[in-house]
Formats: sequence, structure tokens, C-alpha cells
Amino acid sequence: MDSGVALIFDSHTRRRMRQRGITEEIVRAVLGNYDEEYRRDEGRTEYWGDYERRRLLVVLEGETEPYLVVTVIDQERAERR
Repeated sequence: MDSGVALIFDSHTRRRMRQRGITEEIVRAVLGNYDEEYRRDEGRTEYWGDYERRRLLVVLEGETEPYLVVTVIDQERAERR
């Protein structure tokens, strides 16, 4: 996926990203260089990638741009879900 893709970040997602120390720039870096992609039945796609020393999961919803950013979490948090 192109790191310049059109994305929508709702207020809840932005708040949680701030709490987790994840910026929009980090999200775009992961989307531009992910190494795993999983399409889910509910119209969501999970992208796993590394940023610096963090393993991150970016979940997008939608079939076309702009995509809704559902969540962005690190691997430790993802394993607890």
C-alpha cells in the first residue's frame, strides 16, 4: 500500500494513538512498508509492520480510499486482545 493513501482518523483513534505514542507519520510508514497483510470478513484489513523497534498492527476499514483507520496498536497489546 502506498504511504500516501487517503486515510480518515476519527477522534477516538487519534486519542488512542496519542496515548500509545503513535503518530500519523508512523502509521503511514508502516503502511508503506508492511510485511504481513490479512483481509478480514468484516471489510477490514490488518497490516503488520515494523517502525524503529516496534512491531505495529494497523487496521483499516473500507474497500476504496479514503480508508478508515480503526486502530493502531503494538504487538504486545494486540496479543492481549
